[in-house]
Parts: sequence; structure tokens; C-alpha cells
Amino acid sequence: MKQIKWEAEATALSGRVELEKFVFKNPCVDNFINNEYGFKPFIIACKGMGKTLLLHYRRHICEGEKEGAAFLPATHRKVEFPEEIRLEIKKETIAKLGEFDFCKRFWGLTLRLYVLSGLKKSVDDILKNVCTADKRKFKELINGIFSSDQKSLSYIVNSLLGLSYGTLFSAIDILSNDIKPIFDDIHTPVCVFLDQLDQAFADVHKPIWITMQNALMEAAWDIGRVNNHIKIYLSIRKEAYVYLGKQTKNAEAMQSSIVQIEYSKDDLKLMIDHLVQYYEKKNTLYDFFGGNHTFDNIVTFDKEDVFDFMFRYSIGRPRDFVLMCYGISSLNLAKLSKKKQKNEIKRSICKTAGNKIIDSLFEEQKMIFFCFESLEDFKTFLQLLEKNVYTYNEVVDICKSYNKESCNYDCKECGAKHHPFCDLYNMGLLGIIEKEYDAMEQRFKTPYEGPILGLIKSDYYLIHPALREYIKSHNRNYDLIKGILVGHKVPWEKEYADYHLLDIALRRIPSDVKRLYEKPLEQMLKNKKGRIKKPFDMDLPDRKVSKSQYHGKLIEAINNYISGREKMDIPKLKIFISYASDDLTDVVVNSLRTELRSCGYEAEHFKSIVSTKRNLDELMRTGIEESDKVIVVLSELYKNKILKEPQSGVKREYSMILNDIEVNPNKYILVCFDKFDKGKMYPTDLGNKWVITEIRKRKNFNTLISFINDVSEYSQDISDSIISVEQVESVPFFDD
Repeated sequence: MKQIKWEAEATALSGRVELEKFVFKNPCVDNFINNEYGFKPFIIACKGMGKTLLLHYRRHICEGEKEGAAFLPATHRKVEFPEEIRLEIKKETIAKLGEFDFCKRFWGLTLRLYVLSGLKKSVDDILKNVCTADKRKFKELINGIFSSDQKSLSYIVNSLLGLSYGTLFSAIDILSNDIKPIFDDIHTPVCVFLDQLDQAFADVHKPIWITMQNALMEAAWDIGRVNNHIKIYLSIRKEAYVYLGKQTKNAEAMQSSIVQIEYSKDDLKLMIDHLVQYYEKKNTLYDFFGGNHTFDNIVTFDKEDVFDFMFRYSIGRPRDFVLMCYGISSLNLAKLSKKKQKNEIKRSICKTAGNKIIDSLFEEQKMIFFCFESLEDFKTFLQLLEKNVYTYNEVVDICKSYNKESCNYDCKECGAKHHPFCDLYNMGLLGIIEKEYDAMEQRFKTPYEGPILGLIKSDYYLIHPALREYIKSHNRNYDLIKGILVGHKVPWEKEYADYHLLDIALRRIPSDVKRLYEKPLEQMLKNKKGRIKKPFDMDLPDRKVSKSQYHGKLIEAINNYISGREKMDIPKLKIFISYASDDLTDVVVNSLRTELRSCGYEAEHFKSIVSTKRNLDELMRTGIEESDKVIVVLSELYKNKILKEPQSGVKREYSMILNDIEVNPNKYILVCFDKFDKGKMYPTDLGNKWVITEIRKRKNFNTLISFINDVSEYSQDISDSIISVEQVESVPFFDD
């Protein structure tokens, strides 16, 4: 028997491995392959769990036990795959197949015809109980199925689906009864093996995808109860099976015939050691990896067990590990130093996760998505991600950016079709934080859970490590937060909240300043507790390294935390709103202040702080000089006061702004509440500056937020149009 290496597709293994030695057995696998636990013909699992391999193994066992039995399929294939199912199904038929009872009867007829064809029953045998009128109606169908060698399940399904709606309905009603006597008279042991029905119907409507699988299982269960000579073994996707209880009253009774395939982390470790012994002739995974037991983790600057690293980058399925080991088996580790071995193994694992596991996962899971309608939708969403840990509010903001005009700005009332993070969770790629006993723990959806509808509330949401390379290929800004180790069942340490805030602060300062923190941050994290008790013996960047007043505050906060002097806290950005007052404008400006404060900014205007200052000049000077950003609200009244009332507060405040705006251009943001009229609103001595118009419209308010956060910078040319910026944070304050 020719030796093969790390094959991930079970169909390629058939006849090429010694199944008895090859298959890893844990209690649930034993439950399926051993009759001593009772007859359990149905396997439930998601993709990548080895369903096909176990069906091959079950047939191998049956062939050794059941002398004289008929095995279907009877061709060189050991398991029937319903491939090439017609997808141009009539609308009436699709609607009817969505009804569970009708779909079960459809499968009952299909399976009976398949078994009778496999037993080489003749056309005359089939038609002997059929009345003359029905013979004419079904003659072509029966001749096609029984006139020659056994037909595949795909052929029979396509033949039935090709009938007119009325004829199909008649066949299920009449033909099923007509062939019942000949079917019930089967006394020869028959073993049928069916797999991958989920793939055959992957491109049709989701409710049909679910119903077709569950109805097939109950139809097979019914046949086995009526005629115990016929054993139908088949696999069903976990994502469809979770709906069985909602579709049939027999769900509980069927449980004794069902095995759900599950592997614990320890099982997976034993399985990989088992496969290493088979493929590589080495004792353990560590031996296969050149004796390397740990990797240097570049996020926590700590040691990490190599299997733990693989487990974090997997979705928890056997196939993930086989694909990783396949990539590593092609490396010539013996010629590399220990350090290079580790680097090459890590690189190979990350590459496999991003290029193979994630690539196939979308296609395999698309039938359970509520939001993503295409792979392009998925990629577009991932381009919005820049880090691997988010708060609930950050998730909401990304959701709004993704949905754009279709967003209803109320996540509690938002349907699942607008929740990209819900789809990500159902793929097993979004983690949450849960309490486990007295500690907090990270949890990703496992392959053994069904899909959810809506987003689970969590203080933090975690992006799966397997997405790292995949996202970076679409968004070069994506990076991991230093200090936070992300993975299923990994503890959520108490320091992680501070590390998340530290990362937010580091992302807000200029990139050249951020690079100065690489060594201090590494030194801090290398300490076992993640903190030090005395300042570092090295220079930290001075707050004056940045001209921005707010950046200086951030640098000071970062320094205080890294040096151990203070708990991590992000200073609020101070905003002063400059405008010309009248009754209507006062109301709108106060509403703007409220919205900005709800976004986390310390926003004020002169009327909100007037009681704290002695005179108007002091008030204006404090508002402008001590604020990180100044929003200048342009209006006809504002321009008129500047031109016609030289002693007015607006004019004096404007003079202060004019003296500083060329020195600190990004500190000032020009806006207007209504449509912009340059001639009536814009002071000519301001030069050419961007004006964000109609900021009570959602998109334009989002633009204002992005300018506040320095996501966008001013152009030299004035613009009357909306500035489009993708990264936004906003709350309603709108007139649309």
C-alpha cells in the first residue's frame, strides 16, 4: 500500500490506508463504530470533523461482519455522494420541499427506489403493483432508474426533481404505496452509506438546505424501523441538525440512533500524536517538530506550547491540524537551526490558517450566514478591522460603518441580516468573555454548537488568531494588541483591560512616536505580572515630542502606565465650540455638545462654561487655548458679526482663532449646520479650508468625528461637498 502524507480529504484515503490502524478512536467514535453500544447509523458533525472517514470505516467493519449482505453503493465507491443535484428546481417544488413532512416523503421514495435499484429489481418487478394509468404516468421514470445498472442517488433525485410539480406530487403519493409491498419483502441484509448531502444542496435556499438533511435522516430512520434488514448510514451537518427539534416531533425518539462527533482539546492532541506515528514514524508532535516544545510568543513575550499555539490558530477541527501538519511536513527542518525551525513552523501554521482554513471556512459555512451574502461582503467587512480586541461600543461603530445607509442606528432592534459580527461568531471566528468559576475566560463558538441569531453581549469581542494573516492580506493596518493572548479557553487576565486601553492610546499618537515604545512595552510585558514596580532604566518619549496638545496628554498617560506610576487611563479629548449665538443656534449647539459628550469627548461652548470665568476674554482664551480641538460653526450671523461688529465677542474670539489657525491647522474644524454658502458664511481671511456641511446629517456628523480623531486631515482647497471617511464613531443628533 503506497504511503501518503497528511491527507485532509477522506475520499482520497479510501483504499490507501489501513483504517483499523489509521482511525483515532475516542468514546463518541467507538459509539458509532461498535454495535455493542446499539445501532447508531447517523453521524452529526460540522465540516472537517472526519464524518466521511468514519463512514468509510463503518462500511469496512460491516463488510467484515455481514457476509452475504448487499452494500450500496456497489461501485468502487464505498460511500454515496449525491453530487450534481440539479439546482434549477421549480419554485413550487422548492416551496414544497421546505415543508418537512413532504420533504421526508420525498426522501422516503428516493431511498426506496435507490435500494431497489441497487438490488437489481427489474422494471416489471416495480410496476407489477401499479395500475395501468399510473404505469403510463411513471413509465419513463421507472425505465430510467431500473432498465440498466444501479443508478446513483444523484440520478434518482434529479429524475424526481425533473418531474412537473403535479407528477412529483403523484409519485410521492401513489408510487410510494405501489412499491411498498416489494420493498417490505426485502429479507437480504442491505447496508447503505450516504454522505455530503450538505454540499449537493449548498447553493439553494437556506431553509431547504436544513430541511433536506433532517428530512433525509428521519426518512432513513423510518425505513430502518419498518424493515430492520435495511441499515442506512449517513452524515448530517451539525448546523442543520440543531433545527431538528423544531421540525419533527420524533427528534427525541431519534436520539438513540444518533452520534454527535466531538473531540476535546486532549483528544485532538492524542489524535495528532497518533497521526504523527502513522505518517511520520515519530512518537509525538514535538518529535515531528524537531524536538521543539515551545514557541516564543511575540504578543506576550512569553513561551507557548507548540500544540497550544496550533490549537489557538485552529477552529478546533481535526482537519485544521492535518492541514497544518501537511504544511510543516514539506519543511526541511533537519537542516535548520532550532531558532529557524521554530520560526518556519510558526510561519507555516499561520499561513495555513489564513490561506487554507479561512478560505474554505466561508464556503462551508455560508448557508448559516445572515449578513454576508458573498465572499466579497466578508472581505469588505474584514477591511474595517484594525486590531484583534474590541469593546461593545467599538463593535457597534464598525457595524454602522459596514451597513452604511442600511443601518438603523439601533443595534437592539437590528435584524441579524445587518450583524456581520453575528456571522463571524457563527463561523467560530469571534470570541467573547465569560465567567468560568471565579475567573474570566475567552470563548469562541466550537464546532459542536449550533448558530446563534443576534450578537451575544460581552465586555470585549475577540478576533480569532486564524484570521490574522487573512485580514493582513486585505488590510495592512491590522495588528495584534501587545500583551493580550487571544484563543478559545484562554484566561482573560485582569491586566488585559489596561492593555486594551494602552493600545488605544498608542494607536492615537503619531506612528513615529509609537515606534519609540516598542522596547519599553516589551520590557514591561516580560515581567511576569505584566507590570514593573519602578520606572524603567531607559528613556521614554517626552510629551513634547508631539506638537499636538492632546497627543502630549496621551504620551504622558502612556509613560505613567508603562513606568508603573499610574493605572492606564485615556485622557478625554477637549473640544470647544465657537459660534455666533441666537436662540435657535443655541439650541442646536447645545445638542451638538450633548452628542459629542456622549461620544466620550469633553465638549463645551462659551455658555456652558460662562459661570466659571470672570470675563468674556478669559472665557474665550481658556476655551481656545486649553482645548485639543475647536469646532468653528460658520453661519451668516457669524460672518456678519466678524465684519460689522468689531467689538463683539464673536469678533474677538475669531481674532484669537485667526492668530493660531496657521500654527495649529488641525486643531480647528470648520462646520455648518445647513447647506454651505461660501459667499454668505465664509470669512475670506481664513484662506482655503475644508468645511464639513450639514453636520446634523448622520454621514456628515461621522465625518466630523473622524476629523476630531485625526483620521482625516485638512486639504488646502475648500469643499462644498460631503467628505467621505470610513472610520467613524457617532450617535444620533440628526435631522434625517
